[in-house]
Amino acid sequence: MNPFNKNENITFKYLEPDKIDNGLECAICLEILNDPVVESQCGQMFCRECINNAISVKPICPLCNQKASIGIVAKYVSNKLNEALVTCIICNDGSSIKKGEYKSIHLDKQCKSQLCEGCGFKFTKSEFDHHIKFDCSTAIVNCSGHDVLCPFRATKSEVSIHEINCYHLSLRSVLSDLIRSNKEKDEKIKKLENQLFFQQNSAIGIGGGSVANSDLLVNQQIKNQQFQLLQQQNILEQQTQQQVQQQYFLQQQQLLQQQRQHQLNQLNSYQDGLYRP
Repeated sequence: MNPFNKNENITFKYLEPDKIDNGLECAICLEILNDPVVESQCGQMFCRECINNAISVKPICPLCNQKASIGIVAKYVSNKLNEALVTCIICNDGSSIKKGEYKSIHLDKQCKSQLCEGCGFKFTKSEFDHHIKFDCSTAIVNCSGHDVLCPFRATKSEVSIHEINCYHLSLRSVLSDLIRSNKEKDEKIKKLENQLFFQQNSAIGIGGGSVANSDLLVNQQIKNQQFQLLQQQNILEQQTQQQVQQQYFLQQQQLLQQQRQHQLNQLNSYQDGLYRP
């Protein structure tokens, strides 16, 4: 599988891709260039993301095998791409716009892609923030512990009550460290997968046995990183469960204390009645 598939990062599609020159395709992902750059040694053009991923594994051009030197593409390349008609695949309004104007005009100002779960209406990005904060009384929002994996979502008033006893917030420092550690491991796994991809696709001219051994080594490194990641996730789940149990115990103790205080108040009232003249 090509690890440089960028479909998830592209929010538009070309309306007439067949009319775009084949020379405007990336030599790595074989798709129409996105944020194009040129490799100065051989003149080959790539998507910026594709070539950056490639040289992060090995700092050479994947085509000419020379030390990579990335530069800006000629103006006519950018002009051709910017003149092509595209349509938004987020709001799917069916309108067409030149690619060069897509972000500054449509995506930033016209695209009603933000759905309010409270009232059900859609807004542009700039409208949405104001609507959630000031206009919509039924807006559904995240707990402020969303960044440390709290899944709670509800109305603003319900979230305020939830946050008083949210164990994700009480464990923020611990959870933040674990999340950061997991992210670092994910990045290592991605780098190893990229390395394996390039080794498999540059096998020409290299002894098959050495390539196979190298692939096995990289595969084992990936498996080790994935195992460590699973261990970290298990630790996170155990600590979260412990926190839930501690909170439950605390709530039970508070309830017991309230019951005892109520019984004490009743006894005091009864005693007052006995000694009252």
